[in-house]
Amino acid sequence: MSFAKIFKKLNESIDKPSHVDIVLFFKHMSLIIKSGISIYEGLKIVAEQTPSKALKRILSEIVVLTGNGEMLAEAMAKYPSAFKEFHLSLVKIGEESGTLDDNFNYLADYLTKDYKLKKKIQGALFYPAVVFSAMIGIGIFITIFILPKITDFYKGYNQELPIATKLLLDFSELIQNHGITFGVIILFIVIVFVYLYRLPALRLIRDIYMLKIPIMGNFIIKKELVLLTRNIGVLIKSGVPIVKALDVASRTLTNKKFAVDLERIHEQVSHGAGIGVAIESIKDTPIPIMLTRMLDIGDRTGSLGDVSVYLSDFYEDEVDNIAANLSSSLEPILLVLMGVMVGYVAIAILTPIYSITDTIGT
Repeated sequence: MSFAKIFKKLNESIDKPSHVDIVLFFKHMSLIIKSGISIYEGLKIVAEQTPSKALKRILSEIVVLTGNGEMLAEAMAKYPSAFKEFHLSLVKIGEESGTLDDNFNYLADYLTKDYKLKKKIQGALFYPAVVFSAMIGIGIFITIFILPKITDFYKGYNQELPIATKLLLDFSELIQNHGITFGVIILFIVIVFVYLYRLPALRLIRDIYMLKIPIMGNFIIKKELVLLTRNIGVLIKSGVPIVKALDVASRTLTNKKFAVDLERIHEQVSHGAGIGVAIESIKDTPIPIMLTRMLDIGDRTGSLGDVSVYLSDFYEDEVDNIAANLSSSLEPILLVLMGVMVGYVAIAILTPIYSITDTIGT
């Protein structure tokens, strides 16, 4: 890959429209097309009015492409930093079926719900992250500023120190003498861990074990079920065939285990199997039996889109409940860890002081 292409990709990853910009684009385009304005004129209007410089640049280029005869979905496909395959599928179907205004509206509602879901997850994890950061900060402060002074104090007395105190002071001395080396090692370990965590070859194994983590695993499962049912529902209701909907939805899931299972389901459905039978054939799938039964009924009755949307609302409520209780569920664990850390430091520091006081008193 040439330097120019690398620079272009880097620039696109930095200078790209926000989630809110894309939502407003789809919402405005839906209203404009419903009012009878052409796609070309609508794009020009939105490009002129949007406050986002990144979106203005992209739409200005799309205006030129559509003006030269390209279909809107084809023009949008040239900007993957702004428009995903899910968006393109709905736009393409809308262009072919004449329902582009409805599909734009579907996309705006979908992205709004997706944005709210992400904010709920971030809000649920905010407090545990603050507590964990406070633990790390307290540990660093004690190690750098408190323990060295205590070490000097203990050296003034010819007193045998408890094992807990020795370990704490040895750790403090290690940080004082080799702090930079220790920090570099920690940084290296973190970089290797992040690299392995993002490695595509290990992603499936990683995501399978992520689903087994207490509390967090259930949260991930429910979140993926929201994405799975909402994506299938929106695609089918907008006119996408079920086989294509499963294919597109499998590439929008964030957990690799769910994505692989949906790929298997897509393969079986494309060969004529019902969606319920396809799901049941996967023995270790995290997709629950209730969802399988509901999708099977929707498939048999021709109401799979409506059933999927209903299920997405149901699982979104489940995610809301878990998110609301996530902080309270993790709080006792974090407080216990903090209590153990502070308690250990207190015992390691105070126990020798009592011994020295007794010695002086005698």
